[in-house]
Parts: sequence; C-alpha cells; structure tokens
Amino acid sequence: MKPRLLIFLLAISTCFGSIAQSKKLDSLYKLLSVTTNTRSKVDISNYIASEIRSTNADSALALAEKALSLAIKEDYEFGEGTSYLCMALANGVKGRYELSHENALKAISIADKLKSDSLKGYALLVLTSYDYNKGNYDVSIENALAAIKLFEKKHDAVGILKSRVLMSQVYQLKDDLPRAEKILQENLLLLPKIEDLKIKVNTLHTLANVYGMEGKYAQALELDSIGLKLCETENANFQKSSFYDNMANCYMYSNRFVEAENISAYVSTSILPLIIKTDIRHLP
Repeated sequence: MKPRLLIFLLAISTCFGSIAQSKKLDSLYKLLSVTTNTRSKVDISNYIASEIRSTNADSALALAEKALSLAIKEDYEFGEGTSYLCMALANGVKGRYELSHENALKAISIADKLKSDSLKGYALLVLTSYDYNKGNYDVSIENALAAIKLFEKKHDAVGILKSRVLMSQVYQLKDDLPRAEKILQENLLLLPKIEDLKIKVNTLHTLANVYGMEGKYAQALELDSIGLKLCETENANFQKSSFYDNMANCYMYSNRFVEAENISAYVSTSILPLIIKTDIRHLP
C-alpha cells in the first residue's frame, strides 16, 4: 500500500471523535422519550431507524412506520419522505426488495414536490441497491451517478462517498476489479473529512474484499486490521464480523489454514455473542 494512503487510513482509525455507537443510540432513545414536539419525534425516530437498520431491521421498520403515521397526521411532508426512505432502507436489509423499491419511489415523489435534493439523492441510492440486487448493473450505476450530481450540488461529502461505494460494489460484481479499486482508492483520501462510521467501514471492507479477489492478500489484511481498529474505537461489534470474514478468506486462499480456522473460531465464540446482545438491546 502507498505510504500516503496508509497515513490517511491511520488518521481515520485514530482521529475519530464521535460518540461510540451504543452511547449515541442510548442518547437518541432518551431524547425520543422526552420529546413532545411531533415533528421532532418524527425526525428522531427516523434518525434512529437509519442507524439501527443493519443490526435490527425489524425495529428500524417499526420506528419508521410509526414516524410515517405521525408525519401524516401532522401534515409534515418532509417527515413522510424520510419515513418512506427509512422504510425502504430497512426493507432492503430484510431482502424485501420490491417493498424497498416502492418506498423509495414514494420518497422520490415527495422529494420532487419539495425540491429536496438530499432526500431524492438518498432515495436514488436505494434504487441503486435495488438494481444491484436485481442484476440491472447499468441502471444501478446510472442511479448512483444521478445521486452524485445531487449530492455535489449540496456539497454533501457523505452522500457522494456512499454513492461511490455502491458504484464500486457494482463494478466488483461485474468483475471489473480495477475500476472498483480505483473508485475506492479515491474514496480513502476523503474519509478523514467525514465522521460517518458506516461509510468508513464500507469503504475499507469493500476495498479489502477487492484486494482479496485480486490476490493482494497483504494489502487486504492491512486494511482489515485498520478497519478492526476503527470498529474497536467505536465499539461497533456488528461491523467487525465483515473484516474478520475477509481476513479468514485471505488466510485460507493464501494457504494459511490454521490462521483462517483461528479467525473463524474467534468470531463464533467472541464476536457473534456480542452482535446478538447488541441486536436485542433496543427492541421496541
């Protein structure tokens, strides 16, 4: 790996000042319980839903549906749009792709009415994922590029990086690994400018996965180690599993079978119990 990129990556893992994920969620739930303003309840509920969708899609969906009901009663159109977006995200995690697609289209319709580039951009990313999962790769890339244009107008670095990670995953699935690697290498240079843990983790993991597919096992393992340090800093147990999984594959394909078995055993005995504990903490 180039020294300049490694310096940037070390900055990601050591200079990360946001609140740990579990404490952040505790604070959000507490805030939601004492909030009386309906629009604020909608916004906080949807924020929580977007945060927990990967670890607890059912709870995320329940929160977003409740927020939608409140938003409709309040005639809060932006809240309706963000609720549909969160429902789309949660349904996508659950593999309910048609429902996810339907929710995203409703969010886009509201975004167009309100002229909200941000809402439309993130809803377009749901369509990007939908077409990715359906094998419509060219359409998926078109939606990602359309989202990037909207995010660039808003100077939304998070949105741009999310779009680019999704694009790289499409190219990865198309077996265009050099293009996927190029996009992700460019993303690495921008990561120190943001605080979004999911994007950092997704970028690091996807590039490590691409390196593994290219047979660049040393580079892949280096990124996995940096990603694990980042997850440790944020107590992000769910995200650790993806890095350990990639490490085990790299060890296996480089004929380091004992190390691969040790990683798999560690995940089973130490990481999965933590993930299960995290998943049930905030059941409604």
